[in-house]
Amino acid sequence: MAGPDRFQDYEKVTPVQNSRTSPSLLGAKAKVALVLLLFSYQFAVAAHGGNPVKTEDLRNKAPVQNAAAPKAVEPNTAASKAPTQKAVAPNAAAPLNPRTATISVWKLTQEGDFMGDRILYICKDGYKAEYTKANYVVLLAQPKWDVIFYNKTRKTIFTNTIEKSKQNFGLRSRIAKESFFPDSYKMVPGKGELVAGHKTDCIMCIGQKSKEHYGKTDVVRSAYYMSNEIPMAPQVTDYFGQTWSKELCRRQSLRILVWTGAGVKKTKIETVKMEKVTVPGDFFQAPAGYTKVKSEDNVMLGNDLINDIVDDLGKQFGSNN
Repeated sequence: MAGPDRFQDYEKVTPVQNSRTSPSLLGAKAKVALVLLLFSYQFAVAAHGGNPVKTEDLRNKAPVQNAAAPKAVEPNTAASKAPTQKAVAPNAAAPLNPRTATISVWKLTQEGDFMGDRILYICKDGYKAEYTKANYVVLLAQPKWDVIFYNKTRKTIFTNTIEKSKQNFGLRSRIAKESFFPDSYKMVPGKGELVAGHKTDCIMCIGQKSKEHYGKTDVVRSAYYMSNEIPMAPQVTDYFGQTWSKELCRRQSLRILVWTGAGVKKTKIETVKMEKVTVPGDFFQAPAGYTKVKSEDNVMLGNDLINDIVDDLGKQFGSNN
């Protein structure tokens, strides 16, 4: 499914219409206010999905015992019959044993002007985004595929289903779209580039309205450079697809660029390192001993998140001292 040929029908796609707020929303003061609002769903940009690709089965397979050679039964001696073992289907996989299993995952180190620094761990059985400045984690994994937020500093945790989490996007999802997509756009194939030493395919989102429609800070064009090596579970595509579109969430984006009405080119996401690593079998399990809270906002908001915003915006916030 990779390569330019799969995008031949994009010219026929009806332009995507974004509901946009007034141009003044993107003023300097409004930007800071929006960022404070948006960071309750910072994780959303991390996943611009990936087509599931064939990879090795990372789960332990239950061993199938070889049939033993038949033994002759001596006269007048009762034959001992070993318990019959159920046959294991060729493709059946046993759940991971956290005490013994290891998992092979892709590890991506990413930088961004909107989301800050983060590390992604991705395989077909799990997705984990760790925001290194705010020190919180977003986690989805088999078998339940719940969305789990936990803060490593405050030791708080919140768990929700994918469907209920999707209902919480609302206005925040719309504002996120305005930061990465033109108002009314269509997708066309672009030219792939090497990102962190890995090949990518490119999808361009091109604004369809007149030049006069877009303000100087409005996004008029964006480019998504996506990996074909990283498997993306359909549950992850479903979760992030509401904000970023299913097409862009079937593969993992390694680089995202946008161009504004003033002709300014911005790098929103850049992968600086991409590698295969081995992690423990319990890597995609939620941590124990954390305090349960009522929402993802309670997990993500706090002084550590404010410091992340200050660092990314390069602005000085006041203190209570």
